[in-house]
Amino acid sequence: MVSNSVSEINPKNNAIIYLISNISVALVPFLLMPILTRQLGPEGYGTVAMFLVLINLIGAFVGLSVHGAITSMWFNNEGIDKSIYISSCVLITLFTTVIVLCVVFLFSRELSRIIGISIFWMYFSVIVCMCNTFILIRLAIWQVQKKAIYYGSLQVLIAIFSGIGSYFLVVAFLLDFEGRLWAHVLAYSFFAFISFISLIHSGFLKLSFKMYYIRDALKFGLPLIPHVLGGFLLITAERIILNDLIGLKELGVYMVAVQIALVMYILADSFNKAFIPWLFEKLKTGSYLEKLNVVRISYCFSIFLVFCVVLSIFLSSWVVELIAGSEYEEASKVLPLLVLAQAFHGMYLLVTNYIFYERKTYYTGAITIFCGTFSVIISYFLINSNGMLGAALAQVLGMFLFWVLTWIIANKIHPMPWFSKEIFLVTVHKLK
Repeated sequence: MVSNSVSEINPKNNAIIYLISNISVALVPFLLMPILTRQLGPEGYGTVAMFLVLINLIGAFVGLSVHGAITSMWFNNEGIDKSIYISSCVLITLFTTVIVLCVVFLFSRELSRIIGISIFWMYFSVIVCMCNTFILIRLAIWQVQKKAIYYGSLQVLIAIFSGIGSYFLVVAFLLDFEGRLWAHVLAYSFFAFISFISLIHSGFLKLSFKMYYIRDALKFGLPLIPHVLGGFLLITAERIILNDLIGLKELGVYMVAVQIALVMYILADSFNKAFIPWLFEKLKTGSYLEKLNVVRISYCFSIFLVFCVVLSIFLSSWVVELIAGSEYEEASKVLPLLVLAQAFHGMYLLVTNYIFYERKTYYTGAITIFCGTFSVIISYFLINSNGMLGAALAQVLGMFLFWVLTWIIANKIHPMPWFSKEIFLVTVHKLK
């Protein structure tokens, strides 16, 4: 029997758990970075980066963001059988996986030429995306149930499994960049199987589905295709352009800075994971006082992100030298800009939740496509004239536009007292 109750856990405690788990997850590639950067070299490290870029692209279509539909359904679940809804989402994932495999088969040569990855690994990228969707479904349910410990444990186990596998396959068995890719595939395959078994054991999967639920999940997910594709263009397209115009070696150096800047994303994502269930509950009450509290907390976290950007200016050279070595010294020049871009992305996360709450994801898709297209165009010109620095500048401009437009639209869809004087006059209430 599936339980509809959600345990009352202090969101601050959940935020701490999410932060610890996300830091642990990020720590694994950070510990691996000094090994992989020296073992693979900039070109091999760039090849691994392009495999991850391909996963981001294919991930827009495999599963169609059904984990997001499950999260939204959880707070608007009148008359819905959760287990059949989730089972319907699993069916969507399997069906879209088959479709994407067929598309990859038809256009594999063209994609291989553009991305720079062999056809063999392109098929495995689709499998990884399918496995990741199963994992995200399991994580989404734990998130809305506020079971942060389960959520964090699964994340950490995947990272450790992938990290240990990468070390042995790359260093001990000398498989070069393919060792890192095999470790990635095996980790996601194994834990997707574990997630699937966990869903069955918890009563969330049945040999049944409803077309109404499938249509509801697609109604949520299909408008997000432009959003995910736009996100791909916004976040990763500059890497493809950099690879095409400059080369894999420079891409490998650039990716070191990208990987280090992800610390900012980890902080924002950790906060947002705990923030979403609490935010949705507060929005459901419609209380103006609660809205003021939400806005104050959002502003406080944004100020914290800006402080991290300032800190990165002084620490970038030392951090790059420590983690990657002198061969990647050029990465320190773009690191503060990439941290700034991640700060804008963190601010975007704070405002996009209102669009998801209202289930008007087509707005998100339109904004992301627009900003992604803008980012591709400006990336081409800036990279052509400034190389890696141009790629980082394009990220900053694209993310800034993304945040501002999303904020404007979100406030039209679900008005919040962003500019009320009362924000600064009332003491911030403690999260309950």
